Amino acid sequence: MKQPKTIFTHLFSNLNKLQEHRCLNRLKALLPKRFQQYLISLYKKGDTLFFVFTHQGLVMEFNYIKKDINELLNMVKQHDTDCLILDIKKIKAYGKFQSKPALQKPKPLQRYRERSRAEFEIVPSNPELKELLHKIQEAIKNNG
Repeated sequence: MKQPKTIFTHLFSNLNKLQEHRCLNRLKALLPKRFQQYLISLYKKGDTLFFVFTHQGLVMEFNYIKKDINELLNMVKQHDTDCLILDIKKIKAYGKFQSKPALQKPKPLQRYRERSRAEFEIVPSNPELKELLHKIQEAIKNNG
């Protein structure tokens, strides 16, 4: 069985990425609940930190409190050693619509009545075939 240390070294070949990931998770946990609920992802690209929300209205609200989020990030940098490597100059947010899969009701199994009355003549001389055709004839009568 693999040790957690080896799994992390494969996932995060660079230790800085692991520290960055931990820092972003802490920052996400410190956000207000209304933002945590609708936050899809949080990632860093260059010197910009991106927040991806499920609703465009939250993006507008987030842009109003961008100053507070920046101060929160600076506080996290002061108290957490993992966040010292983050060099973020800009904070941006955008909305991404994700539709919820509709619940599908299982379709009921359609059953049809047999229209035939099983009135046919059994002619073959082979006894096995004759017996099989009698069984089919009985099945048709029972389903009718």
